[in-house]
Amino acid sequence: PAAYISQLSRLRSSDLGRIDKECSHCHASHWIDERQETSSMRNPSWESCCKQGSVQLQLLPDPPEYLKDLLERTDTQDRHFKDNLRQCNAAFAFTSLGCDIVSPEDRANNNNNNNNNKRGGLNAFQIHSALCHRQGSLTPVEGNEPSYVQLYIFDPSYAAERRQARNSNLDPEIVRELSVMLAQCNQFARIYRYAHEILSNHESSNTVSNGNDQREVSAPYIIISPSMRMRLIEGSDRRTHNPPTMEEIAAVIPIEYSDRGFRDIVLTLRSNNSLR
Repeated sequence: PAAYISQLSRLRSSDLGRIDKECSHCHASHWIDERQETSSMRNPSWESCCKQGSVQLQLLPDPPEYLKDLLERTDTQDRHFKDNLRQCNAAFAFTSLGCDIVSPEDRANNNNNNNNNKRGGLNAFQIHSALCHRQGSLTPVEGNEPSYVQLYIFDPSYAAERRQARNSNLDPEIVRELSVMLAQCNQFARIYRYAHEILSNHESSNTVSNGNDQREVSAPYIIISPSMRMRLIEGSDRRTHNPPTMEEIAAVIPIEYSDRGFRDIVLTLRSNNSLR
């Protein structure tokens, strides 16, 4: 109507100016009005970024050469990688997602049963119950194709073939090169291969020592604690192993959690069940 005045017309814009000032210590960008009250416009200083140089964080290391090249290039292959980055992440995941996913049909039924919730809009990814990661054994069940962390135990060329078979729209060269890169550079892939080697050697030694003894024994398993220590568990046999080259691990969990079991990773050589 002619007399209608939008509430938006009463809003006043706020202009903070350009974010064109730089901390002389860490080179973080700032607005001039963020400076310390004791500093001047002519010689501003900031404390919210690095406490005037008292906080110094190490720079993140450069990614492996191939990944860095993919991220910095601007050709067709680079655009394909960036457009399918989420699918690439899923293809190289170590574990699967564990949760109850609400399907579009269930959401539609819920909306039909609730008159107050009949609204349009984009579909959302909804889950119920707890969110966790699921992981199977290090060796696939007989008759099943290897997946997730199991692929990191195999040769990178075979792992690339299996990933490509499940993600046929991805560039085969990218899948192949990333498979080789992660097998060589990823510290967690090395840990899982080391765990597989320990369990395989333990199984072989038990087979030789037992001979024709048909007694049933519990399957050994490995626990990786948050402090990145491996423990081989078989009945009363508890051996501790140091994972290889852990200097470059990506995340460190505080030591107060190291004695608790809820963050432990449990690995078995063969199992029909997935663990969470």
